[in-house]
Amino acid sequence: MRSRIVLTVVFLLSLASTALAETVRGKVVYPDGSTAYPNVEVTLISGSGKATVLTGTDGMFHLVRVPPGQYRIEIKSPRETKAINVNVAAQPYTDLPPVALN
Repeated sequence: MRSRIVLTVVFLLSLASTALAETVRGKVVYPDGSTAYPNVEVTLISGSGKATVLTGTDGMFHLVRVPPGQYRIEIKSPRETKAINVNVAAQPYTDLPPVALN
């Protein structure tokens, strides 16, 4: 009985943490659409603040612990900035389509 209660509590806590901490991920590429664009600044903007990460050598970025809601993401290379709006739902990942920058 005790182990069943512990498992139930663990399950409920995992559901709660999933609803509160999402990951927004995507990839930045050059205009050819396939070559990864490293070291690009990606900023998540909400009414309560900003969080900035850089893309890795593979062009990928991960914004972690993002509560569900509406956000603006600005992706900035030395020559261009693109902005997109994103709705983060209560699910583990929000995947964005590749973003091509000059």
